Amino acid sequence: MAHMKTTIALTVATAAVLSAWLVSAPPASAQVSKEILDATAGDWLLAPEDGRAGCRVQLRTNEVVGGYELRPSPSCMGVRTMLVTVAAWRFDQANNGIAFSGPERETVISFAEKEDGTYASDGEPGEVLLLMKAPAGVTAVPNAKEIFGTWSVLGSGEAVVCRITFADQPPPGGEESYALKLEDGCDAKLTNLKLASWRIEGLNLMLYGTDGESVTFQPGNKGTFVADDAKPPLVLVRR
Repeated sequence: MAHMKTTIALTVATAAVLSAWLVSAPPASAQVSKEILDATAGDWLLAPEDGRAGCRVQLRTNEVVGGYELRPSPSCMGVRTMLVTVAAWRFDQANNGIAFSGPERETVISFAEKEDGTYASDGEPGEVLLLMKAPAGVTAVPNAKEIFGTWSVLGSGEAVVCRITFADQPPPGGEESYALKLEDGCDAKLTNLKLASWRIEGLNLMLYGTDGESVTFQPGNKGTFVADDAKPPLVLVRR
């Protein structure tokens, strides 16, 4: 009987130690280097894939229960009601992504990394959420349906240097992009690129040429897109 009491006492003591270790244990993502942690932390856009308005979330580097501190903006509850419970984020190494967890360490939502560097949740069309770093003021991801039609390209002094029609059909021989057409009279800097197709990649509106050239436009103010790498910068507006 004495031996049994000793065994029970040891078992209880062991359970207590294990319980204490689980409470104080570092998050699974603690093995990640400081460089990766610092590069990942910051202000992110969390938004539906279909172009509806999203919200901003802050991924911080201080450790909390379940990973690292996560601060969603109040508007996130309008994106998904379940986001009211998130309290931490962590690296989801099993899915090469990022996961948000609740106060009991439970996974509330997880995001897998895509080829374009953004992160996407699981879900049916219309339910997928994207997570990505985005410039301040950007509240939604571009959606192809909002791009279809004719746009003007503004150059120096907001002069129109080209008009481009973005089709809702793929180019000849293409399947993963849409066709585009430059109107006559476009600036030679654009015509020389032999632009023929376009598609959305994360936040970017990508225009591709048949010889491998490309132009990257990113969301700007009031529904515009800006190609900062061009000299002078080009602004894409619907006019």
